[in-house]
Amino acid sequence: VAAGDVARALRLVQSTSPSALLLGSLDAARAAVAGEEGARRLEAVVRLGERANAELGAIPGVEVLSEVPRGMAALDPTRVTVFVAGLGVDGFELDERLIEEFGVYAELPTASHITFILTMGNTAADVDLLVSAFRQLSAELFSPSSAPAEEAPGSSATDAGAPSRPPQVMTPRAAFFSAVEAVAGAAAVGRVSAAAVCPYPPGIPVLMPGEEVTEACVEEIRAVLAAGGEVTGCEADGSLLVVKQ
Repeated sequence: VAAGDVARALRLVQSTSPSALLLGSLDAARAAVAGEEGARRLEAVVRLGERANAELGAIPGVEVLSEVPRGMAALDPTRVTVFVAGLGVDGFELDERLIEEFGVYAELPTASHITFILTMGNTAADVDLLVSAFRQLSAELFSPSSAPAEEAPGSSATDAGAPSRPPQVMTPRAAFFSAVEAVAGAAAVGRVSAAAVCPYPPGIPVLMPGEEVTEACVEEIRAVLAAGGEVTGCEADGSLLVVKQ
C-alpha cells in the first residue's frame, strides 16, 4: 500500500494534530479531575486564568478576550486569548519570541492573537512568567503612535474560519476511491477534491473529498501559508489532490 494512500485515509478519521501521548493521557486526566480533590484543583486553575487575564489586560498594547463573542455560549476560564495587533506584530512572530526568549509556549498562535491553556499542571510561577514576558515585549514594541488599527476578532484570513462550504459534486466515498492527480492550486479551481484539506489555524477543513475546489478555498489556503500556518492534505509542493478528469 502506498504511504500517500495511508496518509490520505488517516486524515479522514483522525485529528489534524494526532498525538499518541495525548490520547493515552485522556483517562489519567479524567481520573485526576474526579472527586472533591479534582474540583479543588480545577478551581485553582480557574483562579489562575482569571489572574492571567486581569494582569495581561492591563499591559499597554495587549487586549484579552474578556467578553463572550456573538454565537458563543461562554468563555472557557482556563483559556487565555491575547490579541496582539496593538504590539505591531503578528501572533506567529510573537509566538516565536515567547519561546526563544522566555520559554513560554502557546497552545495556538494565529495572525492576530495567541491562545494559552492553563491546566492543573500550571502554577502561579507560570502565570508570573507569562505576564512578565508580555510586559517586556510591550515595553519594547508598543507605541501609541505607530500601533496598527485593531482588527475585530476573527477578521483576519487565518481567524475567520473556513469559507462557505464549496459545492458537493460527488459523494466523499466516490471521490476518495477515484483515480487522482496532483495539480497546482490555481489549476485546481473547478476540479473535485480527492482529499480532506485542512488549514491550521483554524483547524477547520476547507475541502472534503467530493467537494469542488473554489477560488475562495485556494485563497484561504494561501493566506494561512503566507501567515506562517500549516495545511494538511496538500502535497509537499502545495498542490492539491483532485479527481482525474
